[in-house]
Amino acid sequence: MRYAHFALTVSVILHSQAVPAQELVPLSASTPQLAAVMEWHQALMVGNFAEFKRLTAEPQAQVISRNEFDEVRKWTPEAMKISVPRALPNGNFEITAVGCKHGRRQAAIIFIVASNSSWKVLSTGWGQVWGKKAKSCPM
Repeated sequence: MRYAHFALTVSVILHSQAVPAQELVPLSASTPQLAAVMEWHQALMVGNFAEFKRLTAEPQAQVISRNEFDEVRKWTPEAMKISVPRALPNGNFEITAVGCKHGRRQAAIIFIVASNSSWKVLSTGWGQVWGKKAKSCPM
């Protein structure tokens, strides 16, 4: 599991540098999928572990511990900008999210997954961006 997390985080860092700033927009609840991401982000911001688990896609929701939640929370930016949601062949969506925390850019790849009649979130967690834009905060 750790190796998959590392590979996804590296992918996030590299992908986040490839998304031009003009393609990033502030997160809003303009669609049901993005509303789910907003609720998930809010649960992280206020430290609501139960709500975070409710909004997290399976099987990640079953295995995430309070310590892992606290670690993700520690690096989650208060505000984020996102790429335009990209529809995946399986009916789910993918976005790249970028924000600032502790004076450094953070990035994550977020999957929005159909789950019965609602949308759930699956994320790699936040990774620091490297390179010229690493300290380009605020965004």
